[in-house]
Amino acid sequence: MRFLVILLLFAQTLFAQVETQFQAILDGSLTYFRPGWASEQEFYYSLIELQPNETGLYDILNPSANLTLTNDPYVYLYENSFDPQNPTVNLIAQDDDSNGNLLFRLNDVQLFNTITYFMVATSYQPGATGTFDIIVSGVGSVDYGGSVENPTIPEPKSVAIIFGVFTLMYLTGRRFF
Repeated sequence: MRFLVILLLFAQTLFAQVETQFQAILDGSLTYFRPGWASEQEFYYSLIELQPNETGLYDILNPSANLTLTNDPYVYLYENSFDPQNPTVNLIAQDDDSNGNLLFRLNDVQLFNTITYFMVATSYQPGATGTFDIIVSGVGSVDYGGSVENPTIPEPKSVAIIFGVFTLMYLTGRRFF
């Protein structure tokens, strides 16, 4: 039984999800013609550069928003570069409402630590301004930059590993170093 508890704690520590949180800003300073929109209307967007520290599966979700017009954020994910004049080039994922309540969610997106990604956070309706929260969770932390506000410090995976090692040492009564 003791071995099972140790194994469970170690597995939970090893596969812990790391969350990186930040807030996107739509203030009208960046505009483009969003792909998939029928009319020639400009959309405000926030460009966020993402660099995962580990290769693996990540979820990118929007838990809340505070936008004018309709409170309906939209996300596009690009690899290597984003060109507002050619917004379908390098596009690898997009979402509008998969998180419910008009909020976006990209599930199980394979990100590589050798590739830089660009997230274009925008709205479903043209002309919307405001802010919305974004959470990136996965196997490692994600470094980010661009037009973001109120960054929070990501939980380092090393804390989970250290906790697991000391828990294992405590439960087994052994010293590992």
